[in-house]
This record gives sequence, C-alpha cells and structure tokens, in this order.
Amino acid sequence: MFFVIRKRMIVVALLVVLLAGLAVGVGFALPRSTAEGEVIVLDPGHGGYDRGCKGLELGIVESHVNLSVARYAQAYLTDWGYKVVLTRTGDKALVSPTATYKRQDMDKRLQLVADEGAQLVVSIHCNSYPASSRRGTQVFWYKQQDEALAATLQTRLNEGLNAANGLRGYQPLWGDYYLARYAPCPAAIVECGFLSNREDEALLADEKYRMLVGYQIAIGIA
Repeated sequence: MFFVIRKRMIVVALLVVLLAGLAVGVGFALPRSTAEGEVIVLDPGHGGYDRGCKGLELGIVESHVNLSVARYAQAYLTDWGYKVVLTRTGDKALVSPTATYKRQDMDKRLQLVADEGAQLVVSIHCNSYPASSRRGTQVFWYKQQDEALAATLQTRLNEGLNAANGLRGYQPLWGDYYLARYAPCPAAIVECGFLSNREDEALLADEKYRMLVGYQIAIGIA
C-alpha cells in the first residue's frame, strides 16, 4: 500500500509540473489555428441514474469523472476557437429510466451531434475489467472514417498519460460502440482509465489529473 501511495504521489507531482507548463506552453504541442467555424461534440458518458462503473477502492463514479474531463477538454478547445457542445452539462440522465433507456439515450446524443452539424464527436468514458491489474488510457473506433481521429487521440494519450504513468502505449482498437457506429461524422471513444485498478482510480480521483486528461484529449482533437 505504501508503494502504491508513494508512486501516486510521484505521478501527481510530475503532473503538477506538467500542468504548470500548460499556462506557458512549455513542452506542449500548440493547436492548429483553423478552428473557426468547426463544431466539436464531446459526449460525457452516462449521467444521472446511469452512473456507469464504480471505482474498486475509492468508489468514485464514472459519470462524474466523464463530465469533469469533458469540461476541461471543452474549456481548452473553446479557448482555441472551436465551438464545443456537450451532450450533457450536469449530472443528469438524458431520458427517463425505461426498459429501452440505453437505446433512447444513445439516440438522443446522436441527434444532438446531427443537429449541431459536428465535424467530429468524442465520447468520454472510464473502463472496468475483471483483472484489476489492467490499466491505462485507450481509444476505440468503429468506422473507417474514425481511424485517423482515434489514432491521433491514442498517440497523444500514450505520450501524455500512459508513458508518464510508466505504462506501455496502446494501439487504437476497433469496437462496436453504438454512438461510433451511427455517428454522421468521425467518432472516437476515449476510456480515460480503469476504475477497476486502484492506481488508475486514484489518479482519476485527482482534479489535476482529470485536467491533464482533458488537455490531452483537446490536443488530440485540435
């Protein structure tokens, strides 16, 4: 336990240094300057009664993490000139709890993507896995037009998060996600970490780390 706590303190200390650099642009890629008129939809997964998965040790709730990360990504992208729309802005469900609520929820998110004429959509989630040793940040895609977005996001997340946490880099993976399958534009699913892993959960419980995740997602989009 001491090793885990000490390791987390080291990682968070490094993140403080990295985040201090965000204000002056030290060591960070600059976004391209062609954002005017581009619409990005960020989709914080779950919400309200649909809380998603739950942390193994601290009990943090996925829906709360998703929204926090999405808000940070939105703040960066907006500052860089993008119009950014969130599918939800608070801890609330998009539809009433019924037997088919999940399909209705996804359809409502997709309708917003279509209504906004989005150039792309990124859905933000947290992962869970039976083996608690599995950890790291992963990106999933479905359609061929999603691959480039997923690859760029995964590269940024590998360099900015996975490597910093001493983890191997992931390749973007194909996954049959409803939102990615039916989105009318390039789409990617970002799994910010595994809440079934105590180290990932501890990181995602930290506000500064969620800010960094949001920043890396924003850079991957920009």
